[in-house]
Amino acid sequence: MKKQIQEVFEELKKDLEGYDLLDVADIAEISDQTIYNWMSGITESPRLINIIKVANAIGYDVELRLIR
Repeated sequence: MKKQIQEVFEELKKDLEGYDLLDVADIAEISDQTIYNWMSGITESPRLINIIKVANAIGYDVELRLIR
């Protein structure tokens, strides 16, 4: 699962390039520093809850499902 989360994270970072990151952080209710750390490469493995919050803030609906 960690690999899939990392792939989602990388795609989300690409999508964030067109947004005002301070606004996204505010809407997602996470710190500005968290977004900065993501975009600058400081954070390599973010918390899943933060990925979900940011994705929701920019219009994505996140669904987790077990694949066997």
